[in-house]
Amino acid sequence: VTRVVDSMTDNLRPTCADATDVANAVLDGSDAILLGAETLCGLYPVETISTIGRICDEVSAEKVFNQDLYFKRTMKYVGEPMIHLESIASSAVRAAIKVKASVIICFTSSG
Repeated sequence: VTRVVDSMTDNLRPTCADATDVANAVLDGSDAILLGAETLCGLYPVETISTIGRICDEVSAEKVFNQDLYFKRTMKYVGEPMIHLESIASSAVRAAIKVKASVIICFTSSG
């Protein structure tokens, strides 16, 4: 996601719309937020990064997203029988839900 806090190029605080753009990027599952002019030639580069970090932390998708409900809804559309990879992933998610795990870490050699 780029150009989410253009208002911070010249201002210490983002506009409400810019802050909402950052929050929505997090909730939509964006992998990264790229800052350009805000930090390259902006007047408040450190404050910009700090503000973006605080917004991302406050609206962290993991805090507000109901993973259990999403998993149950998704399972309705998985074909029967499951392929091996779906079965392994499904089992990992079910185990994580049962033990209230904070994170699932997957190691891969193929990406």
